[in-house]
Amino acid sequence: EDTNALMYGHFILSSGMRSDTYFQCAKVLQHPKYLMMFSEILCDQFKSFGIEKVVSPAMGGIVLGTEVAGVYHYRK
Repeated sequence: EDTNALMYGHFILSSGMRSDTYFQCAKVLQHPKYLMMFSEILCDQFKSFGIEKVVSPAMGGIVLGTEVAGVYHYRK
């Protein structure tokens, strides 16, 4: 909430569904401490899978995918 990434109101999601809350990841990922935190959480979730490569979508995923790959590489 301190990054204004978690918003309250009335939102129509890309699925067409409606929600009273919305999380705008681009707003939170511009803050390095949160980018690192989310990257570490993702690495922890998948560490038992023996991941060798990280691929992320071009729209909104490059920053997070790059950081996840960096965290994974650093931990090796």
